[in-house]
Amino acid sequence: HPTQTHFAWAVPGNRAFRYTHANATTAFLPLLPGGTWNGALAVTSDGNQTLLAADSQFASRGELAVHHAVNGQIRRLGTPNSAWGPTNFGGITADGAVAVTYFGSPTSNRSYAYFRNAHGWFHLHSALAAGGVNLADWKLDGALGVSPDGRLVFGSGLHRGVNEGFVAELPAGFLANFNALPRSAAGQTIVGTWRVGDAVLLFLPEGIYYQMETASAEDIAQCA
Repeated sequence: HPTQTHFAWAVPGNRAFRYTHANATTAFLPLLPGGTWNGALAVTSDGNQTLLAADSQFASRGELAVHHAVNGQIRRLGTPNSAWGPTNFGGITADGAVAVTYFGSPTSNRSYAYFRNAHGWFHLHSALAAGGVNLADWKLDGALGVSPDGRLVFGSGLHRGVNEGFVAELPAGFLANFNALPRSAAGQTIVGTWRVGDAVLLFLPEGIYYQMETASAEDIAQCA
């Protein structure tokens, strides 16, 4: 079951590196701007793209990024919850379009499984439920990997209160194309609020909720 011990390697000075067998060379993968550590979570099947967890000036607890060995560029994926940090498990599809992992609290064993595509970050449990997967009695809190074609996601979760592994089989393109569009609730009554670190969850009827947190300087710049 996911625990805070997964964050033990996320300390200043820890570095991810790439070893190339053909010429027996080893090279550190670059840190993000303002970052002090990074770690490799997964690599694409062709060996060119590496999924990284790393801290930065905008995400002190860590975010995800993809390093491309051919051009040396870093593609930042950000974080679904800046109050939490990524773990040392994750996966990436062969084309680099989808990354999966789970983020958790640095002070407890609470975590959620997430995936990232071109549209942004999404809660894995909610996305599978929206796609018609029967998740009765399940809480998917750990995403450990994904198949190269994106049709299989595997991880761990609570099933009737017992920690179990799972494998979800999905239609082709489901994760890559998923996009949850916002909609208005029929009833506008607030039924509850919940604070998670620096974020606030606002619950409305029909199971609709909003997650609000302070925008980082990077978020503001991207929206400008």
